[in-house]
Amino acid sequence: MNYITPKEASQKWGISERRIQKLCEEGRIDGELNKRFSDEKVEFLLKLQWWNWDEEKIFNNLEKLTSEAGLDQLMK
Repeated sequence: MNYITPKEASQKWGISERRIQKLCEEGRIDGELNKRFSDEKVEFLLKLQWWNWDEEKIFNNLEKLTSEAGLDQLMK
């Protein structure tokens, strides 16, 4: 099966990315959209529980938390 991103679906169907995401959450779009990170990185982020960090720690690590290369550094 070929997957497309929410942005690609938005452009293809002429509706907002947010609406695409809501339709997926509601189970009204069959299939799965591309994920931003691999399952391994998602699992790492969940175990890290970064949302419990104080604001300063999040701010200081924001680039690492939001990029492939940054996550690779954190995972070492």
